[in-house]
Amino acid sequence: MGFIVLPQTLLDMDAEFIAGLGDLVASSFVILEMLGNNFNYLIMAVGFLMILGWIRRMAKYNKEAAENGTLK
Repeated sequence: MGFIVLPQTLLDMDAEFIAGLGDLVASSFVILEMLGNNFNYLIMAVGFLMILGWIRRMAKYNKEAAENGTLK
């Protein structure tokens, strides 16, 4: 079993793609810096709301299991 040899043009295209991807990621940090801590507060609020929804759903399932006698 041998290695696959790619033409140089494909290797150059891969390098350009990776460099472009790196530029895209780097530019996304500029947007995050403009948002400041507001983005962090948004993420924390969304996480908190998801945790509350999860707890409510667990309570609903526990109540249903207690009514059906399947709660262990």
